[in-house]
Amino acid sequence: MIKINELVPSASMELTRMAKVIKDEGRKVYTLSIGDTHFSLPRSISSKLHSLPEISSHYGPAQGVFELRKAMAERYTGYEPDDVVIVPGLKQGFFYALEAIEKKRVAVLEPSWLGYKATCTLAGCDYIPVNTYLPNWKKTLKDIDFDVLMLCSPNNPDGGILSKNEILDLREIIASKNAWVFVDIIYERYAYGRTNLLTRLNPLLDYTKILIGNGFSKSHAMTGYRVGYLMIKDQNVRTNILLIQQNLATCASSHAQHLLTLCPDPEEISYFSEYYEGNREAVLKIFPEWSKFTPKGGFYFFVDLTIYGITDASEFCAKALMNDGIAMVPGSAYGTGFDNYVRVSFSLDRSELKEALNKLKNVIKTYYA
Repeated sequence: MIKINELVPSASMELTRMAKVIKDEGRKVYTLSIGDTHFSLPRSISSKLHSLPEISSHYGPAQGVFELRKAMAERYTGYEPDDVVIVPGLKQGFFYALEAIEKKRVAVLEPSWLGYKATCTLAGCDYIPVNTYLPNWKKTLKDIDFDVLMLCSPNNPDGGILSKNEILDLREIIASKNAWVFVDIIYERYAYGRTNLLTRLNPLLDYTKILIGNGFSKSHAMTGYRVGYLMIKDQNVRTNILLIQQNLATCASSHAQHLLTLCPDPEEISYFSEYYEGNREAVLKIFPEWSKFTPKGGFYFFVDLTIYGITDASEFCAKALMNDGIAMVPGSAYGTGFDNYVRVSFSLDRSELKEALNKLKNVIKTYYA
């Protein structure tokens, strides 16, 4: 049963709502809070909008359009189109998966995307946080009892990418418990420094109980289209996922799937990643003291505000928004023990980003120096 009283509003979406209220009052707002790109739909995709088959406005197969599943399977070693399920966003996909395997103890590497906890609540699972900023976090993980491990790489909110050794250690731990591992790689296309994330994940890809979640929201600037996909070889679990999808959503958007089938890998993807890598460097020019928090992927800095003597990030974010029109997400949204952190998104137009950061720098200098 869903414990509705345990659900809370998404912190990033709530801050975005508050920012809109302020903006509607005629005040300038700098949105450094939401996990969305500032790019429009890639031209190579939007140009296909008038080329869609008539069938795209009707129900599609619950598992997803075959051509799109085939295109996605080809990106992963050892996967076939039948191993792919197209879902209406990864939030829904992970919910399906937790329900499908009927496991109830979920360990999550924190700091983590706030949606994981909500998904566990919706699925009636026990959420077990593991703070990866503590030196003994792998021992902690090894010592606890769990059925599923959820992880994200590149990670939201700090842009961390698991090292090869960490991946090998995690495989050993989950195998010793015969546990499932859900690997969220939605920021895969934003892995900087020529990191090939799929190659790095190879030690996990042949693990029997693995589910990979990816999608098009971030990479293709299509957050509003709500199309993600799950990669899973276990036929029984995949069948259960399809049963749930058939009865809850019928299928992911046929329109979006056929559009992506016409252009699954647009040339703009590389430009998007290069642009945000440039934004990352622009952040460091204004805040060189943030170099220790430099993300390896994604488009967020997760900053420990104690470098400025600030211990309450929630209060800091509230004041910055109400007094100065700067929207950021406090670290408490991403797990226990991160009250002094703040997530700052750099997925903005660069000139807007620089303006926002210079204003933020002035706020810190004026009130917290």
